[in-house]
Amino acid sequence: MSVTNIIGQSNAVHVITDGLMKREDGTFANVSKAVALPTLNAVVTVNGNCLGPGFFAAAINVECASVATLQVDMLRAVKKMVDLAPFLVEGSGFSITVTGWGDGEAFGYGLSTNANFGTPWEVTPLSVHKRIVMLPCSEEWAGDVRKIFPSKVDVDQIDVDRVANEIVLMQRRREPDGENVIGGMVSIASVSAAGIQTRITTRWPGHLKQLRN
Repeated sequence: MSVTNIIGQSNAVHVITDGLMKREDGTFANVSKAVALPTLNAVVTVNGNCLGPGFFAAAINVECASVATLQVDMLRAVKKMVDLAPFLVEGSGFSITVTGWGDGEAFGYGLSTNANFGTPWEVTPLSVHKRIVMLPCSEEWAGDVRKIFPSKVDVDQIDVDRVANEIVLMQRRREPDGENVIGGMVSIASVSAAGIQTRITTRWPGHLKQLRN
């Protein structure tokens, strides 16, 4: 289990991930799931195999000429990488997003092997401008979500670092076995007209110690 959350504001979009991903032997690694794509002013996030972020970011960087053709180019890039390394999408949890900033607002696209974004294996545009998107999320979490950011709160007014941490803490608490499979760190990649900035706001030393052993 991994998480990807997106906070779209008027002047930037913020992509929040945890750090735990599985190795091929079933053990966990703590990795940066959001990989920058400076040519598109965007970031790629991958849930699944721990090698996925780097491999798929490289493929998209090669195949995607512009944001205007991203929906088609992204699918071609992912399929080419899967043909070369099918183990990257084995299991039921693979998903990939490309989120960035262009033409004065946030944009996003998602693809998964399940129904996370609608039809499996289709690139789906994501409505992320002035919105908060949480993956995973459940209707059962509505009470906890309202505690983090009431529905009437303007997205531009929230403290992104605080909300990012609280979202991931909620996902760790509400997902089955979440404290063991979601964690490592909370990483935020912020994309605006000025470019891409990344930072880590939280680390879980217990997870890091386990991974070193």
